[in-house]
Amino acid sequence: MKEKLFKYILFQLIALLLFGCAKHQLSTLHLGPHEKLISKNKLEVNSKIDIDKEDLASYIRQKPNHAILFGTWKFGLQWRNLWYREKSGKKRPAVILDSSLVRRSENQMTLFMKNEGYYNAEVTAEIKPIYFLGNKKWETKKVKIYYTVNPKNPLVIDSTDVSIKQNDINKHYNEILNESHIIQNTILRIEDLEDERNRITEHLNNNGYYKFAENFISFDIDSTRGCDSAIIVTKIKQPKSDSIHYKYYLNNIYVNTSYDPYSSNNETTDTILYQGVYMISKGKSHFKPNPLYRSLFIHPNELYDHKKESLTFRQFANLQMFSFIKIEFKEVKNENGDKKLDAYVLLKPSKRMSVSGELMGIFREGFGGTAQLSFNKKNAFGNSEILNFTFYGGLENLKQGDEDDFNIVSTVGPRLSLTFPRLFMFPKITKSIRKSSFPKTTFSAYYNFQERIEFKRYLTNIGLTYTWNEGKYKTHTLSILDMNFAFITKDSKILTTLSSLSPAQRFKFEDAISSGVKYNFLFNNQGNKKIKNPTYFVAKSWLIGTSALVAKAFGFEERNPGSNAITLAKIRYATFFKLQGDLRKFLNFTNEQQIALRTFLGAGIPLDKHGVIPFDQLYFVGGANSIRGWRQRTLGQGSYLQPDDNVDKLGEIKIELNVEYRFPVTSIIKGALFIDAGNVWTEKPDIDTEIYGRKNFDVNRFHKEFAVSPGIGVRLDFDFFLFRVDLGVPLKQAYTPSVWNLETNKTQLNFGVGYPF
Repeated sequence: MKEKLFKYILFQLIALLLFGCAKHQLSTLHLGPHEKLISKNKLEVNSKIDIDKEDLASYIRQKPNHAILFGTWKFGLQWRNLWYREKSGKKRPAVILDSSLVRRSENQMTLFMKNEGYYNAEVTAEIKPIYFLGNKKWETKKVKIYYTVNPKNPLVIDSTDVSIKQNDINKHYNEILNESHIIQNTILRIEDLEDERNRITEHLNNNGYYKFAENFISFDIDSTRGCDSAIIVTKIKQPKSDSIHYKYYLNNIYVNTSYDPYSSNNETTDTILYQGVYMISKGKSHFKPNPLYRSLFIHPNELYDHKKESLTFRQFANLQMFSFIKIEFKEVKNENGDKKLDAYVLLKPSKRMSVSGELMGIFREGFGGTAQLSFNKKNAFGNSEILNFTFYGGLENLKQGDEDDFNIVSTVGPRLSLTFPRLFMFPKITKSIRKSSFPKTTFSAYYNFQERIEFKRYLTNIGLTYTWNEGKYKTHTLSILDMNFAFITKDSKILTTLSSLSPAQRFKFEDAISSGVKYNFLFNNQGNKKIKNPTYFVAKSWLIGTSALVAKAFGFEERNPGSNAITLAKIRYATFFKLQGDLRKFLNFTNEQQIALRTFLGAGIPLDKHGVIPFDQLYFVGGANSIRGWRQRTLGQGSYLQPDDNVDKLGEIKIELNVEYRFPVTSIIKGALFIDAGNVWTEKPDIDTEIYGRKNFDVNRFHKEFAVSPGIGVRLDFDFFLFRVDLGVPLKQAYTPSVWNLETNKTQLNFGVGYPF
């Protein structure tokens, strides 16, 4: 069945390819006798310059219709042409040559080159027809446009100077002179001048000059000396209304927790003076003053600082307590003539209580669904805490090993969490790092009941987690308390097979306790649209069972007489260290094309000679988000192959590599070509099963035990929701080091929501 499905899809793709390429007819349907389809724009720069060609090409006004497979097939255009009807009055899908837009493209690129310092640059465009099979007798209705850029010599900064009349302004300018964007012997770029203007303005705003603005800064450029060089003079003008630029100090700080931006009546009736800050509200405020005060980076009698104003705004937004935040400054008139400002932090509280529900479909080996109901209370105890209670339940059809039968399994349980906007128990650390980190503390507890065919599991977790940011892209998460309790009720059938399972598999069916520390580091700059090729990296580490190791060091340990494993109150106690990293790189190209790369490395080791890593902490591969040519938990370990072994394939070590080429087909339909590779291995060899292959990791052979799976995928992208179907085919089995064979009879169809990585 799977082989037939694969052959059918492959046949359809080949048929579409041949049909779409035949005499170019589909691409040029509905064109008039003198109309030409723009097939391709080609941009050439005659000399090596430090300018991104894609930035330059962005000024071309007419872009060819999107093409998939690295620009070789205009499938979207051909598809829309098939369904286009002239009587509909809709715009034709083809991008038709417009010579006026070609001229405009030339002018726009010439202006761009001038802004980049190439003031004498020339841009020319040539429109060339495309001939069928290269024969000039057979001219098609397609053209290529060749844009040629001749940069010529750039304008270089010969020397710099400044003209600043006010001494204190000149002093502040000299403080940041070494960071200037205007550098001698570099190309004069307009963007550098704008950056310099912004940099100077920001520095002065952060040092009390509240009214200073960018329009006070200008640049005189003298290029009359020839030789493609210029002298730059940075000028800072004086204000017209005053003779000098004044520094402003903060006077009173007011925090209004009942402000309504849509009301004309925002008079307050309640005032509390807390550590020099006025907490005001209409009626009694629901917010205690201490967390509000901790969110302030501006204080009375300090110099005005725009950076502190921005940090204050971000911190109040980070509290998640307010739906509207605004900071206003009003100049205070006084007899001494001092320049002072009253600051008003205007806050509109969000709804304290909210209820939300969520339904999700599960698309893995079988189908299922989950439901989640959450109750959220903001400012639960007046200290800007967030109290959350969630109840979760789900049903899923799961295959048992290689069996064809599906069995319904269920999971239910509540979760309770309380989040504080500070590092709980560490007030001094909170105060010292808060300006850039916005720390949080979360107490959490959950109970989870899982019912499977062979057992019933009762899980309880208690956690204390700290989270803080480092700059824009880095996040740290530290759980100093992570306690897990698992109690199992086993089915009578599974009891008879426990003796044949590995220690790690038996651990799945044993009562267990674990306690330790977890640390996560996240780097993610995908939200910055200015970064062309963003990066995502997350590293996670676990150190579990440290208290048992301390007890062992002092001779107080307790062990099971049979397995010699560490126990606590006769319950198995887990001790292990685990470290993993997940690195993803996204290479973006024109026409919404992207190559996504992922590398995953993970390893765990027991910290006790007789210990094993808990079942739910072991690694597996396969499935919709992993190596898509195999079902979840059916690949591995190492080169091991025993057809009658239906137990989940899990290991302490995992390596996975993924490459995926993503491209648009239409505005909603996206396509993908991918190849996945990897495997899982055990930390120790399994002597009893070595006749079926080696399960353990070995540096001399692990690369030969990679399983490889190419495939194709289709995505339905609705912006807020993405549904994915991927077809993976085994190309190389882990147990065959040198055999590469496309096994279409083992094709796997994977369903998923969202991208695999």
